[in-house]
Amino acid sequence: MFGANVVWANATSLPAGLLALRGGGGPPVGLVAAGFGVFVVIVVAIIAAGVRDRRRRWRAAAAKVAWCTEALYGWSTARGWRFHPGEATAPWRDRLAVGNRGFTVHCSASYRSPELAATVAICSYQVQGTRIVPDQSGGTQRSGSVKVPVWLTVVILHLPGAWPNLHVRRHEPLVDDGRWLPARFGELPSPAPIRPVLSGHPAFDAQVRAGSPAPEAARTLLTRPIIDAHLNRQLDTWSLCDNDLTLATERTFEPYALDRDVHLARWLSAALRRP
Repeated sequence: MFGANVVWANATSLPAGLLALRGGGGPPVGLVAAGFGVFVVIVVAIIAAGVRDRRRRWRAAAAKVAWCTEALYGWSTARGWRFHPGEATAPWRDRLAVGNRGFTVHCSASYRSPELAATVAICSYQVQGTRIVPDQSGGTQRSGSVKVPVWLTVVILHLPGAWPNLHVRRHEPLVDDGRWLPARFGELPSPAPIRPVLSGHPAFDAQVRAGSPAPEAARTLLTRPIIDAHLNRQLDTWSLCDNDLTLATERTFEPYALDRDVHLARWLSAALRRP
């Protein structure tokens, strides 16, 4: 009975109310709003996942720092070393921090006697790594970048006398996250150019990079036992700067290995040829 009074533009026209919502010839406003809502939900979910991931990594790092601090405290008190919690203010700390983003000394211990002046420290810095996530096929794929902590166990012997500065590290290819193995920590701060130091041993000079502002004087430090230790991979990266002999091992702190690290540093100091 009402059919004759209903007005249609044509058989395919929208009712007037829906035509108004459509806003002319574009897509329906409701559809646009729904799409925007989905986009907002996705963005919020991504941000929330990132926040959760950062919190998880922060908690893991805090737990590792707490464990390392407790472990080094136990190691140092058992051996008569003086324990130092938190950051350090010392020339060796500044040298290790050169070029390393976010370098931090988490704790350290020192020892002083007529026979030995030494410091050990647990440190870390950050490099940009690649996030690896599962893909739909059951494998993995790269998904953006993430800051990756690199942990160092450092041993410093404070040597008497005057020594030329020297930095020695193994020459390794780049790995996926773009850093060297081992990392180039502790580069020599020097107003003079750092020049290559060649030992004259072809295998050593091919596998190891040594540099010094005084290469002729530094070359005399590299005795045959030191060269053999590098070739046998018993030595890796070390530096001698302002009478501080520094060995830094790229790993999470291992209390059982620290005695070996200190012994290796003392062996190296004895193997150096006196200038």
